[in-house]
Amino acid sequence: MAAPTKLAQLNDLLNKAELHGVAIIRRMAEPDTFAANFDNFRSYIDEIDKFYVLVDLVEDQLPLFEPARRGKLTHNLVNLRWQVCIVEVNATRIFILRIGEQGRSMPFGSRDFLVRRRDRLSDIAGFHDRFGEAHTLPKIGTELVETVRRLLDNAIGKSNSLPDLLAEAMQQSSQDLVAAAQPRLRAPSEFGGVTQKRKPVKFKVKIVY
Repeated sequence: MAAPTKLAQLNDLLNKAELHGVAIIRRMAEPDTFAANFDNFRSYIDEIDKFYVLVDLVEDQLPLFEPARRGKLTHNLVNLRWQVCIVEVNATRIFILRIGEQGRSMPFGSRDFLVRRRDRLSDIAGFHDRFGEAHTLPKIGTELVETVRRLLDNAIGKSNSLPDLLAEAMQQSSQDLVAAAQPRLRAPSEFGGVTQKRKPVKFKVKIVY
């Protein structure tokens, strides 16, 4: 059996994870707090990622609990994680739709972040495949997932990643250097409008008688 101090710390971590998850779910009721702009949405996703990390830490230490409680906690954590996964998908849909309705574009450097959002759809589907039946998890509608995927594909197509921007900048810089290195003939007007004429060279010939 684990030491009382260790169990107390684990219980605190478990409570922290549960409160964090509940706060994320409740925030979905106020889309203005996470879907108003890109920074707000990214911050919301960061909070979701922190929740997943907390749950991972708790699950790694669940063997410290008695078998009966361990099984119940595992079930509760799987269900809480799944609720946050559903929030993640819906929050992505709401954010992209709002940005589109406002006629705003994604900021530079957002492409990599959006690609990760798209990859998460497969991760979430995989999680349900692993735990859905055992823990009676509700499914996310296929139509919803495909809609979010199309929205993300469209947003990704209109954004640039940081490596893309750096590559473009390097290419432009190289073109500028090549252009600067090319010799250029200057017109007479570039010399103040005065055309200098070269004087003919006189050859002195000495005649010897």
